[in-house]
Parts: sequence; structure tokens; C-alpha cells
Amino acid sequence: MKDAISRRNLIKGAAAATAAAGLASVAKADEAPDIEWGLEADIVVLGTGGAGLTTAITAARAGADVLVLEKACEEDQGGNTRVSGNMWCIPTDLEEGLKYYLKASERTSDNEYLTALATAAHTINEDFIGDLEGANIIEFPMFSPEYDSLPGGDAIQSYMMGFGGNKLWICQRETAAQYDNIRFMYETPGIRLITDTKGMILGVVALVDGVETNVKAKKAVVLATGGYEYNPLMVENSYPGWPVYSRGTPYNTGDGIKMAQKVGAQLWHMNASDSGPAAMLCPGIDFGHGAYDSDRVPANFSYTSASARSAGFIYVDKHGKRFMPENRPDHHGYGRREYIFFYDGVKCEWPRLPLWCIFDEQQAQAGPCASAPATEDTTDGFTWFYAHSHYVWSADNSAEVEKGWIVKADTIEELAAKMNEMPDGEGKMDAETLQATIENYNAMCEAGEDTEFGRPADSMRPLVGPFYAVPVYPNQYNTQGGPKRNTKAQTLDAFDEPIPRLYNVGECGAGYGWVYNGGWNNCESMISGIWAATDAMTLEDWDA
Repeated sequence: MKDAISRRNLIKGAAAATAAAGLASVAKADEAPDIEWGLEADIVVLGTGGAGLTTAITAARAGADVLVLEKACEEDQGGNTRVSGNMWCIPTDLEEGLKYYLKASERTSDNEYLTALATAAHTINEDFIGDLEGANIIEFPMFSPEYDSLPGGDAIQSYMMGFGGNKLWICQRETAAQYDNIRFMYETPGIRLITDTKGMILGVVALVDGVETNVKAKKAVVLATGGYEYNPLMVENSYPGWPVYSRGTPYNTGDGIKMAQKVGAQLWHMNASDSGPAAMLCPGIDFGHGAYDSDRVPANFSYTSASARSAGFIYVDKHGKRFMPENRPDHHGYGRREYIFFYDGVKCEWPRLPLWCIFDEQQAQAGPCASAPATEDTTDGFTWFYAHSHYVWSADNSAEVEKGWIVKADTIEELAAKMNEMPDGEGKMDAETLQATIENYNAMCEAGEDTEFGRPADSMRPLVGPFYAVPVYPNQYNTQGGPKRNTKAQTLDAFDEPIPRLYNVGECGAGYGWVYNGGWNNCESMISGIWAATDAMTLEDWDA
């Protein structure tokens, strides 16, 4: 099988050459394709998250034959959208809201793109979301705005399809199911794009039952493959520290990004992703239909605010020293991230990756130290671990101590020794330093003043043994980086020229840079999907 069309004749005449170089809307493949096609559709979409479903719905409503290829099995479909907070965020006043958009992404995003995004978001409830099957739009107070110090924040409003669960994704999926001209194929990942000799996209090679199959896209291919959270090499080459784990779908391994790179796509926002210190590894739970390493899918650690339960905990680095106020507010990507992604250039290490949470018996008895399903039959919810593991946490954390996820000891010396035996303990925890840190913290609790970091006195109480410790890692919500796109969702090459008949949507090259407001990705996934489908439907079939 071939990935590119070989040119059989170098010259077909001036008229034919001129036609081949014409507008994308009337462009034909450069020479007759010498490819055996196994499947075909007008528009081929890769991915069943919110961006892919919106693309498919919009194209189907315009009469297109749409084929959606999903890497995951049917049970695991939905991408990050399915396990996100399922909210979306829009500007209720365009002029004011645009100020917020532009300031949040100052100097890191394309202002024309952000302006178009804000403009479309302003009316997305009426233009698309309200027409979804089962739509029940309600206001959601969180993240409205997330950064209230930025100009225009009063015009930022978040919404949900009712509280709890993955209701936004369910509405999208049920809407797509109504269209006979949308076909879904699961466990069918796209692996590379097919082009003609001038770089126009003709289709994609996909694995169908493990066999490479050429899939013709008569109008366009749309990459809705999400980010690269579960591609360690890509993360380590774009992130300011590691190890980093993700709460989203483990099927996000950067496939669409690599496919786009191979055909000349420019990348943007590879320095922008959202994370905070809330990942707790839970090795030994086998879930996920065997499609990924479950040990890399973390639970969401919950002792991340000094107001949590009895507040009997502190954070320390690998050497046993406190380094931040534990009550520090945490936004999507910023708040605690600045503290934990500190690189010590003298010791050549990230001393806070992981950080350690030290807590005591009273705190352990107050409830689970990680968010987890309340019952084993939970099938949806926030984060991949919550939605798919069906693991029910013990009320006093005792079962997790038995599993080795948490260490417990009667003395600080014994605790430090056990911490050093953990996989990322690295033997660096100094018992004397940790002992001094806890004694100093307890003294500040008694005095009613945190003279180190200013943690409020009413959120502090002395730590009394037995003592517990758990390594906490940066928990990536999602990545933003990927192929650069324009306001038609066309994928751009290194010179900002569209790659003919290729589009990327959603988190596969999101438009946001640096500061991110919760709910923006879900909103952009729908907007970019609408843009891609609308523009693709203006194209004539390349083989017509």
C-alpha cells in the first residue's frame, strides 16, 4: 500500500497544471490515485470526543456521509470530553469577554483566532448546544470567571447540562446517533495520512481489525484525536518537569499531532497545558479493557486545600522541607504549579516532583485522601480513574496502606525510611529534616501563626502520630498543543498556509496559550468542529 500518489506523467499540459494549482474548493488529486481504497466517506473524522462528534453532527446535518474512526473500544469512547467536568464557558458580553480572552492568552495565542473563538462562543448556546438531544442548559457558578483579576471577567459564564456525570457528552453522542449518515468504527485508529504528490489530503490509513486499510475522504479528514498526555516522550519534551500523570483518557498519545507533523503541519501551544498537584498512583488495579497500562492512570488526590476536612496535613519536598502554603488557591494550570515545577539547578533535580503529603491519624480517619467512586457500579464521572476503575476507597485509608499506595508509621524516622522505599522516594528523604519540619509546623500551630508561608491559623492544627505519607504528582488535565489552525479549523503548515483538506479540532491543537479558564476546551471543541465541518462542506469531492 502507498501513502502518497506517484505522479505517472510529469507534464499534463499547461491547462491541467493550472487546474491542479487552483482553489481548494475545486482542486482534484494530482494525477489519478493509484490506491486500493477499503473504505470511503465524504468526511472522515478521527475521534469521538466533543470535537469529533460536533464535526460529525454538523457535517451530517449538511448532508455529508460521515465516517468516525475511534481508536478506543466502544466502552472507552468519548475522549477527554466524556471524563471532563462537562461544562463550557462563554462570554455573555462579547466586547468585555474578548478582553478576558486576549489578556488570558497574552502574547501566546493568535488574536484573530481568539476573537473569532470568543465571537462564536458568545452565541454557541443558541447556535448549537441548545439543539442537542436532551439539552438542559443551566448556569454553573464555578470558573465564572476563574481568574477574577483579569479585565472582562464579569462577562464570563460557565454552563452545564445539569449537575453531575458526563451529560454534555451524552447529549452529543445521542444526537449523533440520530443520523443514519454518521457511521462509527471502534478500535480503528488512524495511523497516517494519505496525500497526493502536492500534499493534498486524500484520506487516512487506519487499522481495521489490525490490518492497514486505506480510507478515502472525498472532501476532508478531520483530526479530533485529542492531546498527548499519555505520550511520555512528548510530555517530557514540552513540559517543565516530570514525572507528570494525566486524569484524562489514556488513548491521548499524540497520534493526530504526529500524523499532521508528517504532512508538514506547524505546531503551536506546546508549552501550554493544565495541571496541578493532584495525582496519586494506584498500581495493581487492572481496568480499561487491556488497552493501556492502568498503573499510569492516577486517582485524584483530594488533600489539596487547607480547608479539606480537618486540615491535618502539610506538603514537603523530597528532602522533607515545606515549600508552599498548602491553602494556596489552584486554577487550571496555575496556583500551585509555580511551586511544584521548580528545578534546582545546583542539585540538578526537581525536588518537588513528586511532592509528599504528610498527614496524621485524625486526618486519615476523616475520610479518603483521594476522590473515587462511591460505589462499584459507577460508569461515568470526572477523570478516567473515577469513571472506569470502579475502585471504592476505604473510609479510613487503611486498605490503601495495605496496598502500599500510602505509607504509615508510628514515628517520623520510620516514616522517612518507608518513604525512601517508595518507587519515587529515591532515598532522599532525610528523617532529621522531616522531623524538624513537623516540629516547627506544630509549634506554629500552637502559636497560631504560620511564619513560613502565611497559611491561615484556623486551617492549621498540630500533626500527631501515627503518621502517613503519600507521593503526589502533577496531574495533567489536558494538553493544549498540537497543529496550528485558523478560523476555519484548517491545519496550517510552517508558512501559515492551509494543508488542503486537512482540519484539526478540539484539544488536537487548541487555540489557548498559557492561562486557561475552566470550560474553554469543551466550548472550543464544539466551535472548531462546526468550523471544520462547515468549511469542508464547501469543497467538491477531489475524485469527482
